[in-house]
Amino acid sequence: MVDVSGRTIMTERGTATNGLNQREVNVSQMSAGIYFVVIETNNVVEQIKMIVE
Repeated sequence: MVDVSGRTIMTERGTATNGLNQREVNVSQMSAGIYFVVIETNNVVEQIKMIVE
């Protein structure tokens, strides 16, 4: 996870399987703002915008 300035806030590794994969992230200690969740699988990178209020 990175903040809007590109600074890495959190890194986590896991194993994905075919189908739906879910992961819970505790954001209660994070400052309000915009963050990007970066998911990398099989040489594909996807960014998801997340807003913490």
